[in-house]
Amino acid sequence: MRAIKETLDTWPMRKNGEPIFRTGQDALLYAQLVVKQPDLVHDMKHHREAAHRILKTERAKLHPNLERFIEYSTKAQFFRDCWEEIETIKDEEK
Repeated sequence: MRAIKETLDTWPMRKNGEPIFRTGQDALLYAQLVVKQPDLVHDMKHHREAAHRILKTERAKLHPNLERFIEYSTKAQFFRDCWEEIETIKDEEK
């Protein structure tokens, strides 16, 4: 259990608390680390929803900022992968 806490403590985060994922594997690993911690699962759900809101807003603009669109598309994909892994783990535990 201490190894999980140490890994989460050293996980790279943005200033707003978003975990930084460089690959889809990072997202899956993070999901397995946080699945037993409701506050972190709730945070992940919040980050996922926020990324989708920003992406939807950017998509609706007449002249979207393509860099921002790509950035949030990538974030949304990683957050979705993480969220799906959390849900899969919870379903398997039932």
